[in-house]
Amino acid sequence: MSIRILMTRFHREVSSVEFKSVMAGLQGAGYQLILTSANRAYFGALGVDPTTVLPGATSLVSNSNKYEEGDLIPTENWNEVVYIGLRQEFARGKRGRPRQKHYLEVGSISRTCASNLLQPVKDLVLRALKAEEGPKVWLGRIWINQKFDALAGQGAFAKGSDPTNEIRIAEALSDRNAWKLAVAVKAAGSMLLKDFLRVGGSEDDISRLASLQLLRKEQVLICKRTSNLLNRLASIDVLKDLDERGVVCASCGRKLFEYHEEGEEVDAFVDVDGSLLLVELKDKEFSMGHAYPLPGRIAMYHPDYTLIVTTERVAKEVRDYFERIKPETQMLYAEGLDLLQVFLENVVDSARAKKAKTLLERFNPLTIGVDIPALVGAKLGIRIPPNEKSMPFSL
Repeated sequence: MSIRILMTRFHREVSSVEFKSVMAGLQGAGYQLILTSANRAYFGALGVDPTTVLPGATSLVSNSNKYEEGDLIPTENWNEVVYIGLRQEFARGKRGRPRQKHYLEVGSISRTCASNLLQPVKDLVLRALKAEEGPKVWLGRIWINQKFDALAGQGAFAKGSDPTNEIRIAEALSDRNAWKLAVAVKAAGSMLLKDFLRVGGSEDDISRLASLQLLRKEQVLICKRTSNLLNRLASIDVLKDLDERGVVCASCGRKLFEYHEEGEEVDAFVDVDGSLLLVELKDKEFSMGHAYPLPGRIAMYHPDYTLIVTTERVAKEVRDYFERIKPETQMLYAEGLDLLQVFLENVVDSARAKKAKTLLERFNPLTIGVDIPALVGAKLGIRIPPNEKSMPFSL
């Protein structure tokens, strides 16, 4: 069963006093507040009041995504956990002065198709706050995929401005566009000209960066019929010389000079609950000729996952290539369309596990030295790798 995450926020600000009355109501109704119970047992053995020791989120930076107060409520069989927290935000008040706002958020993380615990908890919250149920009382919260929205807004990718004509490397890289281009090429290891232009570069940028020995331009020879990478050449003159000597493509027999440099489009971008998935589709073997341009696109778009789908197979040298260069994305290989659904389900589960980790991390300041995502994730059957980065938070 896939991971299911629901997020809501109460429509108005809620004070700390009101929040404490909500929590008292939950305890009075017999709900198990696992953080409160654990802290009470731990600090009770030491004879210490937990509220005098636990920092909450008040010691953290403004607009922190951690909760100042809150708790987790599991079902008896641990197939669902409801979270409730009071989060602080800062907004500009009159005369531009910062003003604190506090919001109550309630949601659930589960392995079930439907939430059985969330609605009763929300009903109790409404009674404690003396509010009535209505269409705008609870505001649904969704994860904003900033990378996907940026791509959607770009349409045709805009060309960036050229860097200024500094000679020294330090001066050249002080230009934001030049620095971005150099980093993109370095991250990719290699990049087709079309991808370099799409990321905001130009022929002038190539000449300028090459003159500073920050990059080297080569000709790429790819068999159009088999998509195999044939060779990398220092200049087109080498290709002319080979053509005059009668050298032909070893894969298809075509004359070498019939080739020209070209790139392929990304087949699809998918917003997976706030994570970005890049999909490459091929109706034949995915060879090094297909793999060669891909790191450039990964460097441009920064996908969290890159899924190669082929009707045949992914060449071993392609897998070895990505294992060697280690692009900043999770590479996935679906060999056969019958495996596509399985891989997509795995991506969804992985993205939601990151999302669950980010939500549960908000409760870490409310305990002492306890990794809440690891403990609660284990109880829910959600595998969260210990070194997995949490998702950038934006709602």
